[in-house]
Amino acid sequence: MAKDLPDYIGQTVRVVGNYVCEKRLLTKQKQPMSFGTFHDANFDFLDTVHFTDSLSHSPLLGAGTYLIEAKVSSDYGHISLIVARMAKLPIRPDPRMTE
Repeated sequence: MAKDLPDYIGQTVRVVGNYVCEKRLLTKQKQPMSFGTFHDANFDFLDTVHFTDSLSHSPLLGAGTYLIEAKVSSDYGHISLIVARMAKLPIRPDPRMTE
């Protein structure tokens, strides 16, 4: 959970987050990178940083729930996750819904 991340600064963790939004930009070398915002099961926010290498093999695919493996970082008291890899989790269809 987001509230537990300060206990893991400098360590690699796995978290599950629901996608909120993303900001895409280019590095000085004109390579893509992104900043992401997710929320955990308690609706606490998780901020992520996606550098070019991780973004190329683990892209953000829009709305959904993601399993994120990242290193916990703290800059000026703000916790962020430096993403190593992530995957969008499948959503089980609601059996009550019919076509």
